[in-house]
Amino acid sequence: MFGDHVRAIGALGGSGWSEVRSVTLDHRPPVVVKVTDPLVGGEERTGLRALRDTGTVRVPEEVDWKVLEGRGVLVLEAIVPSGTPDWSDFATSLANLHLLATGPRCGFEIDNHLGATPQSNRWDDDWSRFNRVQRHGPLLEASGLEGPDRAVVLDAIACFDEVLAGCRPALLHGDLWSGNVLPGEDGRMAVIDPAPYHGDPLADIAMMQLFGGFPGAFFERYLNLTGFDPDPRRLACYRLYHALNHLILFGGGYLPMVRTEARMVVAGER
Repeated sequence: MFGDHVRAIGALGGSGWSEVRSVTLDHRPPVVVKVTDPLVGGEERTGLRALRDTGTVRVPEEVDWKVLEGRGVLVLEAIVPSGTPDWSDFATSLANLHLLATGPRCGFEIDNHLGATPQSNRWDDDWSRFNRVQRHGPLLEASGLEGPDRAVVLDAIACFDEVLAGCRPALLHGDLWSGNVLPGEDGRMAVIDPAPYHGDPLADIAMMQLFGGFPGAFFERYLNLTGFDPDPRRLACYRLYHALNHLILFGGGYLPMVRTEARMVVAGER
């Protein structure tokens, strides 16, 4: 793809569903090459393009896309995390993204994946139903939970009409943990690896809470700019979705997290 201009190739981790390499070139800026299933690569291109088109958050530019020998090869601008994070700027950028109203429906133009988990994005104008039918319900079935653990998640889902009432959908990143936010040389944050859809902006904030890595000043500025109400039970609904996904992907070590978030939805207590 780059001919004789490759100077070095380095591993950037990856996962069971993709391989990621950094590529240093002779006569152009470095790039990141992701080799994955063509469907998944196409989903990522669509998601990055949708976020880029808002003119709000920074995303890596697409350099090239090919399907070679049955594998998707996505080439992106490399974001080298070398600057001091500018959390104030990122709070402003994310607030601007979330303040862009996108209409009454939640969902997305295509289905996609949250990690390796298929994520349905059929359009729906009922936010609580969208979460029951296309988010938590399928993951509960895939989790294999039984007995009291299944019951408490079902109790949480039964609260959705109350807790998730009212939603002004915006385009979401969808998987906004700290590993998917990188400071460039100028400190401006870029987001990578989205699993986007249109929904409640607090769903992104909930994911940012789940595993840490974001300073309190970020949340304070974001909430001041948006005026959103960070209702604890509502946020717990969204964290529960990611906790179920981690239980499916990585095993029973995430069961306590599922229990904690489900109880928070039901009773407002951890």
